[in-house]
Amino acid sequence: MNVFVAGVHGVGKSYLCEKAAPLLGITHASASKLIREQLALPAWNTNKLVTDIQGNQRALIAAIQRYSDEQSAILLDGHFLLRDASGQLTEIPDDVFSSLNLAGVVVLEKELEVIRRQVAARDGHSPDAEPLLEAMLSERRRAEDVCNKLALPLEILNDPKAEEFGDVISRFLKLK
Repeated sequence: MNVFVAGVHGVGKSYLCEKAAPLLGITHASASKLIREQLALPAWNTNKLVTDIQGNQRALIAAIQRYSDEQSAILLDGHFLLRDASGQLTEIPDDVFSSLNLAGVVVLEKELEVIRRQVAARDGHSPDAEPLLEAMLSERRRAEDVCNKLALPLEILNDPKAEEFGDVISRFLKLK
């Protein structure tokens, strides 16, 4: 079983997953990294716009199936929505999530200004507050919708400490 960790760009998904995975004895992978590996693509640019959302999701499913055959649980960080090439938020289809062998979902949230500072430090530009808020609220709504449809447990954590995050993952995977 796997746990999906969602949230907007810059909320700290990879940071928390990288801290928790080794302590829990599980693997951490970002959806974007798995997609790049599966499709043998170079690194993404920093604008985070996606030109082939459907093709990328098929690649993600194939990569998860490959990883699942090789090892135990995966802590997968990614998104429920992505900005397409025109900048519009686009939902990842339900069937993608039903194919990921999920034990649960965590949505990470933070104050907008904190996210803006983190993105600016990482990418060299600060996202506008209004589209960032729209993305954060949409990510939460989409997570709630998918989890309801697939009967998956959902935890929404606001700026959690590593220990709180790890406890939720452990509970989902029944590690403790």
